[in-house]
Amino acid sequence: MIETKGSINFFLANLRGGGIQKVTLQLLRELIRRELSPVLVVVDAGGPNRANVPKDCRLVDLGSERVRNAIFPLLNYLRINKPSLAISSQTHLNVALILIRAITGYPKKLIVCEHITFNEEIVKSGAFIERMRTWMIRLLYPFASAFVAVSQSSAASIRRFAKYKKPIRVIRNGIDLEEIQQLKGIKMVSANLVLSSSQKMIVGLGRLSYQKNFSDLLKAFTLLEGREDYRLVIMGEGSRKEMLASMACDLQIADWVHFPGYLLNPYPVLAAADLFVLSSRWEGFALVVLEALACGLPIVATDCPGGPAEILRGKSFTRVVPVGDQAAMAAAISDLLEQNIDRSEIIQYAHDFSIGRMADSYLKLMAEVSQVEV
Repeated sequence: MIETKGSINFFLANLRGGGIQKVTLQLLRELIRRELSPVLVVVDAGGPNRANVPKDCRLVDLGSERVRNAIFPLLNYLRINKPSLAISSQTHLNVALILIRAITGYPKKLIVCEHITFNEEIVKSGAFIERMRTWMIRLLYPFASAFVAVSQSSAASIRRFAKYKKPIRVIRNGIDLEEIQQLKGIKMVSANLVLSSSQKMIVGLGRLSYQKNFSDLLKAFTLLEGREDYRLVIMGEGSRKEMLASMACDLQIADWVHFPGYLLNPYPVLAAADLFVLSSRWEGFALVVLEALACGLPIVATDCPGGPAEILRGKSFTRVVPVGDQAAMAAAISDLLEQNIDRSEIIQYAHDFSIGRMADSYLKLMAEVSQVEV
């Protein structure tokens, strides 16, 4: 067993290709730069983001497929290592740690984070876990040392739908701008994409799911005049990949649409693109918007519950359109592509969301809950 007494422990369910994993690993890297020694404890450490775990970060793999199967490994880890401070993300893992802490007394201080933004559609969905999530937050999160939401919209939705009365600290997600600048210059070798082209490239990035609503992006693409001058690249994997590919064929735009799959390093594609589109029905924070900003991309985003409008703040290089309004999305895409936009201005704006600022906020919170300097 790895001895980690006195270290800051971060807990994740897995190392798949999601935004929670990506931002946590970037935060770990920033803390290591500041000469801290965080430990990452993962229920199942398999997944593409394992390659992005900082080399100087201790990784503990509990070797369980799911959180519900990891209760005894979690108990054993906490009993032996007795961490003084832990930060956890994802509701089911947060709940497990709150309950285990009530039994063992460890971690002594526990900060739980939520990346979700609730709305009527989520709360009234047929999924049992979604119906129970608000109840778990309401009943159990008050027993954590602190509760963090990733946006003001997320915090407001938790207060509304979970009827949560205790304080919620808002700490916005951040991005490692230095790392992105390095990664976007790496030559692509396997995405099957030609990045240099006379066609203007529009990109989307995210899980191919109902939430991300890429079907609206496809339909908006059909409304662009002279679409032979454009191409659309949608990066990601998910349950709707075949459906979206079939839809592109049905809409007769398959020749202009590419689905390269999940890219561990999407930044060369973002850097080569002309415009980024976020078509989601809801978001927690929309980390992909920050990544697009860091690559200097103008952005069209839906005004969905969550972080997009909160991030973009009406900047001249952005457009926010109603969810489901494909005509408005197409018009916004055309409008921005016709503008002469200074991409360096966009990159400069991205510095407002640096991982350094995020780390500062977490270190301040850690000091508050620990009542000692960290």
